[in-house]
Amino acid sequence: MDLAQLWEIINSSNSSISLIIIPIITALFYYFGRIINSVEAKQLRTADYYILGMLFTITYIIFPILFIIMSNLPSIREIYSSLPSFILDWHFVVIVVIGVGFLLVRLHTYLEKHKPLTTTNKLIKILQRYYPYILFIPAIITIWSVYSYITPANIFQPTTIVLFIGEFAILSWLARIFGYLNTEYPQVRIVLEDKNEINGILLKWGKYVTLQHNGSELLINKDKIIRIEYMNDKKKDNNKQSIIS
Repeated sequence: MDLAQLWEIINSSNSSISLIIIPIITALFYYFGRIINSVEAKQLRTADYYILGMLFTITYIIFPILFIIMSNLPSIREIYSSLPSFILDWHFVVIVVIGVGFLLVRLHTYLEKHKPLTTTNKLIKILQRYYPYILFIPAIITIWSVYSYITPANIFQPTTIVLFIGEFAILSWLARIFGYLNTEYPQVRIVLEDKNEINGILLKWGKYVTLQHNGSELLINKDKIIRIEYMNDKKKDNNKQSIIS
């Protein structure tokens, strides 16, 4: 599908489509921002979700689409035209989407297992250094696969909708991996209401704060925390409300 066909699809749609595009894009910003922050060791304000999600959407969705359109990449049909005729368009695209999705799930599982991420692990060190380029590859492969399959005639067919869902799932995994590779896990000291102190590595924010302590993970009720001191920072915030909200 080229730029002219894309414009034809937009023009052939109901005129009210423009009324829902902005809310959908805004919802995507918020969704991806929340997904990324769900694996980060920090708490964001609502406005930060939109900013973080916007950066992810522009980098790994909008830019790949523009790159595909402007560079005139060959379509799926052109690439596998020499394959046996029983291999249909959607079969090939589904294989691509499932294959990339499987690799991303495996990578996500690996990062989750090895958090907090350290530079002593060679693979993680490479991923942290080159992740903007590494994550761009599966994004552009799957978006290109789905995009080149779509035509004005099949855009609302069940197969196309299933492919859209699969692509959305892949982008969600990409967002979580992006979150893992783009965050730091600080050394902290948590002071509880009963004045007990716990030292460890802050892994996750939420209703329960996840802390790595002596090789194990602790879940601490956020309401029981009165102060968090960042050990790698000279500044210590003694205002509970500014940390726990």
